[in-house]
Amino acid sequence: MPEITADERGRRAFKIQKERAAEDAIEKIRLGIGQDWMLFSHSDIDLLRSALGDAWVAMNRQVWERCAFTRLDRTDIEEIIRIAKDMYLKEEPRARALSQVIEILRKGL
Repeated sequence: MPEITADERGRRAFKIQKERAAEDAIEKIRLGIGQDWMLFSHSDIDLLRSALGDAWVAMNRQVWERCAFTRLDRTDIEEIIRIAKDMYLKEEPRARALSQVIEILRKGL
């Protein structure tokens, strides 16, 4: 069995932190929008999760912690999902798409 390098351990830990941050944000969003959450498909939620994870990587952690995910409304979530579709499925320039997602997330600061 091959040994795991320190670099690989670090990458795995970072990936877990990224996934945890996205899941925490998803839970806050779900609670914030209530019944409207049921309007989103599993694939929409997966796109949202991916966009949030990538935004977490791109953002300053202190800014991320101050984001008011519970204040995002259905329109905000729909916009993030639309941006994510463009970014992941239509190959929208990633940096521009992420800056749009971050702008939405920061609106409540």
